[in-house]
Amino acid sequence: MVKTVEYTRLGKADLKGNIGQRVFLNFLARDVSVRLQKDKVTKFIVFNMVDKDIAVEARLFGANDAMIELIQEGRVYDAAVDVKPYEKSPDGFSCIIYNIDNSSVPPEQFADWAPNLDVCKQVIEAVLTEHIETIYFQITYPIVVKYWERLSTWSAAKSQHHTQLGGLLKHTTEVVQISGVLTDYFNSIYGENFIDKALVQCAAILHDVGKTLEYDVDTVSGKTDYSSHSILSTHIMDILSIVEVQAYKLGIGQPKNSDDTEEEQCDIKPRESIDSEAEALSLLKHCLAAHHGKLEYGSPIVASIPEAYVLHMADMLSAAMFKFDKVLRSIEPGEWTSSWTNGELTKYYKDSNKTDDIEV
Repeated sequence: MVKTVEYTRLGKADLKGNIGQRVFLNFLARDVSVRLQKDKVTKFIVFNMVDKDIAVEARLFGANDAMIELIQEGRVYDAAVDVKPYEKSPDGFSCIIYNIDNSSVPPEQFADWAPNLDVCKQVIEAVLTEHIETIYFQITYPIVVKYWERLSTWSAAKSQHHTQLGGLLKHTTEVVQISGVLTDYFNSIYGENFIDKALVQCAAILHDVGKTLEYDVDTVSGKTDYSSHSILSTHIMDILSIVEVQAYKLGIGQPKNSDDTEEEQCDIKPRESIDSEAEALSLLKHCLAAHHGKLEYGSPIVASIPEAYVLHMADMLSAAMFKFDKVLRSIEPGEWTSSWTNGELTKYYKDSNKTDDIEV
């Protein structure tokens, strides 16, 4: 009688607890590559076994053409995996594929989507409505509509923060909300006009729209990589160009509105209106250009107005809290871990009284 093998979802498997054992896993393959072994002839396959936010590297040695054809990006597999001790790995083990075959589980079940995206959409809509009478809404709204499909599904980065599908919208919403809170607080101290809320929140909505061009994202597997477009541009360069084009279409800062009828074209804007619009456009572009905060972080200019500084801090806070949440969920209360990021050592400690009993 043939014994039926039961495969465990990668997300529910205890790999550390099975070092030196063979486990049977169900997972999605991502970041697949074929390489040569030390003999420079025999091939092996390297890929990440993925289940939502979990990714574990695996290797299949002695790969023939059939195996190379079998293991493809974004497909789901059942595999026998040998978990071998490996001191050089941060986890203390390596995963070697012993046997592998296609699985009947749909790949969509393994995709890691950011939570509460419907709520995020409602927040963006509400904020735009709040500022509907402003010049910043006029520029922002058509851009959001044009790029919405990607803005609402793309990840925000390849590895740094909000890497889930829909992470770009989640991050954008957080930055919009944080900017609003900071604006209300400092306006209550320094005066209601100290920070222009419409400017900072519309800039927050737009600040990472350029990432829809900077990244290629597979919305099935969640794989995110830099696009060919990004070789010659950045998302900051792109959003400045996008805003400039949209302002031109609307006639903002120009003597006449480009969408006026022939009869209306007779009415030339007063110089005061032209100057006011041109300044508003410059302020918006300044916020977008400065949102990385430092020249070495990719911003062509540093913040010269409070709105730009608030946007930068909100952007940094959103990214940092995502990292804290991700790391702290991977360690036990009272434990700590560290990692090198952009040449700096970052340490994380989890309060011994904290638990992960909150579902996100």
